[in-house]
This record gives sequence, C-alpha cells and structure tokens, in this order.
Amino acid sequence: MVEFSEIIDKNSLEGWFCSQMVENRVASASFIAERTAMRVAPLFWASFPSPIQKNLEDMRAWRLFSCTRIAAIRPRLEIPLLVQMSTLDFAKSRDGDPRGDYAGQAGVYANAIGKLDSENAVKSAALSVLEAAETNHQRIWDSVRSDAGLFCGTHVLYEIFPLWSENTSNPFEEDWRKVEAALNATMHPENWGFWIDWYQAQLDGRPMLPDNDAHWDMLAEIFEVSDTSRFQEEDWKKGADHINPLIREIYERWQLLGEVKEIQDALKNIRQLMLDYERRQHNLPEAMREEPTELTARYAFLSDRLEEIEAELDTPKPDFPKLRALASGLWEAIEALGNYCKKLGDAAAMKAAGTIGVGAGGYALDNLLLNGRLTEFATRLLQFASGGP
Repeated sequence: MVEFSEIIDKNSLEGWFCSQMVENRVASASFIAERTAMRVAPLFWASFPSPIQKNLEDMRAWRLFSCTRIAAIRPRLEIPLLVQMSTLDFAKSRDGDPRGDYAGQAGVYANAIGKLDSENAVKSAALSVLEAAETNHQRIWDSVRSDAGLFCGTHVLYEIFPLWSENTSNPFEEDWRKVEAALNATMHPENWGFWIDWYQAQLDGRPMLPDNDAHWDMLAEIFEVSDTSRFQEEDWKKGADHINPLIREIYERWQLLGEVKEIQDALKNIRQLMLDYERRQHNLPEAMREEPTELTARYAFLSDRLEEIEAELDTPKPDFPKLRALASGLWEAIEALGNYCKKLGDAAAMKAAGTIGVGAGGYALDNLLLNGRLTEFATRLLQFASGGP
C-alpha cells in the first residue's frame, strides 16, 4: 500500500490510486488530475500566439479544464468531454514556451477520465500529472501529495480547496494575470466575468456562490448538453460572442438567487421584532401604540415580494416580463417602507425606537433595508430583468 507521503513519480502515484477502495479509484483519479490540470491551465491559455484574445475565444480552451470535476460529481448528466482534442488545434505556431503544450496535454488526460473505466482512469490521471510536472516539477509533485492527503472518499469531490497550499506560492500567477488582462481587453469584457471568477475561485479554494450546492448546480446547468439542457453543442461551437452572454445570464441569475435568499434570512430577526411589537405596546408612547401594526404590515408586504422574486429566479428560464414587474413591485415596497420610516423622526418616535430596538427615522430605515443591501439588490435585479427578452 502506497501512502500519500510516498508519491514521488508516476509509478508511486498509480500505486496510491490502486491502494484506494475500488469504488473510490475513479473519484480519486478525477480529483487529483483535475486539480493538477487546473494549476497549469494558465500556461495553456497564455501560450497562444498574438493576438491572444482571438485564440482565447475558442471555447474549447475553457471547457477542456472546466468539465472534469462536474462530470465526476454528476455522472448522470451529459457533460461532453473533449477527449480527442489536441493542443495543436488552437494555433499553428506557439510562442516558444513548451509549458503550454504540457499544460494542454495535462488537461486532455484529466478530461478523458469521465469516459474511462477504473483501470484506465488511473493511468490517465497519472499521465495528466506527469505532463503537468514538466512545467514545474517539484511544486507540482508537492501539490499532488497534498491533494492525496485531502482525499478521503467520493464526497471530497464536492469540496473546493485552494489550488496551492499556504506553503507553496503559485508559480504561474504571472501567467494567469496575463490571461486575465487579455480577457479584460476584449470588446466585451463583461462577458468574460464568469470565466475570470471561475478560475479565481479555484485558486482561492471557494465556491463561486455563497452556497456550495448552488455552486455545483450552476456549473451543471452551464456545462450539461442534452435535449433538455439550456445549451446545445451548437451553441458552444458558435464561439465566445454567442455563448458567453448566455453564460453570463445564468451566472447573474444564480448570484441574485443566492442574494435574495441571504436577504430573507437577514430579515427574519427584524421581522420577529415586529411581530413582538404588539406584545410590548404598553412600553410605547401613547401616540405610537398603533404604529407597529402598520409597520409590520408594510414589512410583510416587502417579504412577500422577495418570496415571489426567489421563486422566479429559481427557474432555469425565468419569465423576464414577470421578473421586471416583480422588480418594480419590490421598489414600490421599499419606497413605501422608506416613506413610512421617515415619519418616525420626532421625539416620540425616537423613544419608541429605543423600545423597539431598531432605531428611528433614517436609522430605522437603514436597519430595515439592511444598510443599503436591499436597495442595491433591487437595482441589480431590475438591471438583470431589463436585459432579458
């Protein structure tokens, strides 16, 4: 049995794979190979000859490194793998840095794992690491040992760890920044936001969304290609100008969905305070004793709008006219609540606010609207809804 600390070359790595339980071997191969290929991916993206922007807009260069893990996590989904792709497909001449070719082949071997049986998956993973190691030998093998130490079963596939350990600096940071700058210099840099965020999240070891399950659900929605999926293979073949705006729409919808859920959670405590108001009426100034009921009603109206928005965002193809109407309704609810809170600015209101615990006047409004977070969300939602059909 090979321990993870004993991994030093291709043979010892294959031995470690084979020492895993049979049902975990493909998962371990996918985990190690995908993370190794991701480390060197910027070398592949940055190795295209000038103009780099044109070559980076070939979406195969991005799908090659992005589908391996989701194909392992969701084996029942139809995630196309680019197993026959050659790095020479992208350019007839290179910039002279052979590391780009090694990185590309590492991606090809990693990408193939989803279509292989246990024995061949292990071999392909080892070859992926071997190719990647040609780019920066010692740091790659150090990272592979670290990854092997993290692996403890198929559930680890759902976890996201930093690509480089605290003790190992990223030797390809400059290459990634070169790629990032090239993407931001394109005609429509906003359409590359998903890919920049995606790779940076891998480097940082965090999901792209606050919820880890939502992160994987979003990637599955983007990369699945089937009769019922959002995209077809033809969409990817049409290139970056066609597919990236569609991916951007999905990414923004998932971001807004996560935000509206967090906002509703944050509002629960304040809502509970309002529900308790009537039980504390005797502590309020006489002139204010009926006010909490109205405030509670206005806040309930706001919460209802948020629930409707969440339900619409939680569909793969939201009804944009309906979403625009909901966004306008949310603004109306915010304005109504704001106008009411502004009435709480006199001395009696200040005393009441101290009893209630949320402040008065502008202070109350800040608390109720989460210090601007709710109005910022409403603005982003309206912009998103206005971009649809």
